[in-house]
Amino acid sequence: MQTQADTHCNATIAPPSLGEFLKKTRLSQCGASGRPLTISDIKRRSDLSLPVLSKLEAGKIRDPKFSTIVQVCKGYGLPFEALALFVEDIAAARQVGPQAEH
Repeated sequence: MQTQADTHCNATIAPPSLGEFLKKTRLSQCGASGRPLTISDIKRRSDLSLPVLSKLEAGKIRDPKFSTIVQVCKGYGLPFEALALFVEDIAAARQVGPQAEH
């Protein structure tokens, strides 16, 4: 007999967006006070502005520049490999995007 919970076992779970990943990463890290890091803490650890960091976490910047990715790694304390999947997804989206008519 199949239960309602069993019907969801085959569901595909989408990976988080870059913004979701960054926010979860930030909130999982504790600052000197023992509380989760704030966006201001990330700003101090990187060369990115508060508006840029807020937009990244909110998913409003969907195609960050490589230099931004480098600063994100620095600010969030992540190795580049942790963001490589997102960079590859962005590159793939560029290739699959609307094709120009000839």
